[in-house]
Amino acid sequence: MGNKYFLYCRKSSESAERQALSIESQRKEALKSFGNLNIVDILEESASAFEPYNRPVFAKMMERLQKGEANCIIAWHPDRLSRNSLDAGQLIHFLDRGFIADLKFVSYAFTNTPEGKFMLSIALSGAKYQSDTLSNNVKRGNLTKLEKGGWPRLPPQGYMNDTVDKTIVVDKVRFPLIRKAWDMLLLGSYTVTEILGKLNREWGYTTKNGKTLAASTLHKIFSNQFYYGLMVSAEGTFKGNYKTMITEEEYWRAQEIMGKKCKPRPKSYNFYTRGIITCGECGRPTTTEFKKKVNKGDGRIHNYEYIRCTKSRIDIKCSQPYLEMKVFEGQVEKTLHEISIPQSFLKWTLNYLKDNAQEKEDKTTIQKNLQKALTAANQELSGVMQMRARNLISDDDFIAHRDKLKAEAARIKESLFKVEHPEDDLNKLTEKTFNLAHYAIYWFKNGTDEDKRVILNSIASNLSLKNRELRIDLRKPFLSIKKSKKFLPEENNKFEPQVNAGLSTEKKSFHAQNSIWPG
Repeated sequence: MGNKYFLYCRKSSESAERQALSIESQRKEALKSFGNLNIVDILEESASAFEPYNRPVFAKMMERLQKGEANCIIAWHPDRLSRNSLDAGQLIHFLDRGFIADLKFVSYAFTNTPEGKFMLSIALSGAKYQSDTLSNNVKRGNLTKLEKGGWPRLPPQGYMNDTVDKTIVVDKVRFPLIRKAWDMLLLGSYTVTEILGKLNREWGYTTKNGKTLAASTLHKIFSNQFYYGLMVSAEGTFKGNYKTMITEEEYWRAQEIMGKKCKPRPKSYNFYTRGIITCGECGRPTTTEFKKKVNKGDGRIHNYEYIRCTKSRIDIKCSQPYLEMKVFEGQVEKTLHEISIPQSFLKWTLNYLKDNAQEKEDKTTIQKNLQKALTAANQELSGVMQMRARNLISDDDFIAHRDKLKAEAARIKESLFKVEHPEDDLNKLTEKTFNLAHYAIYWFKNGTDEDKRVILNSIASNLSLKNRELRIDLRKPFLSIKKSKKFLPEENNKFEPQVNAGLSTEKKSFHAQNSIWPG
């Protein structure tokens, strides 16, 4: 009985093997050289041979050789069979045991003799040496690039590699949308699932391969320190040399919001300031505590409520003192007075908000993404109709695909209409803004803890505490109101909301405000 051959072709995408022939080329060249032999099966796989136990097709071939289904192998070169010592040893062992009677290579001559096996072992060792050397060179190159602030791999969403300058650059289409997603998370009023819905459905976000963003990818985005400039890789942790999307303080605040690395909190009290204020010195979150002290003179119990840094960073010794809650609320009320305005100012600010350049830029980006998604949906619908006309799909499959694509196109058109005709939404948003600015002082003084938390989350993009002073970074609309108040008559600056029956309605408005800001 003559020899039976397996034709084995392998291609790897790793950098060490990019110069190897494609699988199709290997197969053609092997058949051209050995097509006259008894080839019982052609085996192909795309996998790296740098590590053992990584190639299921190769492992199955070795099992079939033991069973006697074939007794010879054809390959382009010995390095297609092995680039590691374990697989190399198994090949030599099979030659010794007789499971392999012959090896044929297009680019290498082998004879099944002691001398031939010795030369084969040298060729396989050379393949391993080449892999090890190339791997070390790649690692060295990656390390050098990381040390210079570059990223040697595919950057995360919102960034891209400049192939000319070999640097990380901003993805102008996706960067602003991912930043808006961070803003929604930092507000503390949206779940990751809700943010994902905004990105995919309302903003028309797609990845570079044209797909919508997966939930797991968004979780990775919100957990990736790359976005504030820290690159974490197998080679170590390095400072990036690119435009950051968020600050380090925003990153750690996001982790607290998502429930990561949080210490257990007392459940006895539900302070409205917890989780929304950071320390201005070390960037860690603050906590609010309630303590009782007995006056030694009269024996009366005095209650104390104060805010302090958690001082949870072991690498920084934070020196910030505590701040009494009464003093804190006084500072908040001062800011609320600075943004309180009369209803007569509504029309002027409406025009101001319409001219907001950043909103126009975001609108343009979202509009382009939605138009792109609509074109893709229409093209796919056209393709499905052509397939049906040529009887390539059944009626049931055609109807299912057609209805799905029509529904998708209708949804995109609706989102496009909202983006292209935002006047009604803008008017509603402005009214809500001024309802909040108008009545915030009253509800902060007289409302519940939840009312106070809603107010703080609505007016501020960031809250930090340093040297017993509260810093409130106002959101753009409220910052505009504060700056514009100097143009109002003096009597209007003394405006104070009056208690009336309409306050309950306005309270609903500013509660609704907390869920609309990032949209």
